Amino acid sequence: GGIKELLNDTNGILVPMKDSDFLSKAVEIAASKKWDRDLIRTDAINRFGHLNVGKDHIELYKNLLESK
Repeated sequence: GGIKELLNDTNGILVPMKDSDFLSKAVEIAASKKWDRDLIRTDAINRFGHLNVGKDHIELYKNLLESK
């Protein structure tokens, strides 16, 4: 399982709810796949690191204040 906005082909496998057959296949694929940990880490930092999230929040607050 997981959130489709967070997962992509390089960092995980999204499993539909209540699909145990797919889950079983996904576990096999995940166990045999060579994951690029550096790429996954860099992507996570770029998308969800405190600096970027903070910047996004500041931009959101500025836009909200300007719209009043």
